Amino acid sequence: MEEKLRTLASARNERERGRQHDQFTLDKAVHEGLVAITADFNALWKDPDTPSRGRKR
Repeated sequence: MEEKLRTLASARNERERGRQHDQFTLDKAVHEGLVAITADFNALWKDPDTPSRGRKR
């Protein structure tokens, strides 16, 4: 019985470590995506060929 409880606790700990790692990876990916969007937005906004109508959208 105790061996099964240890196995269960170990599996839960491993799952939690994996979940935290996935969260970090997701956060990093989201951050990089937001940085890319911001750079694209700034370039588009400052482009003299972008009409005012396009900026309003």
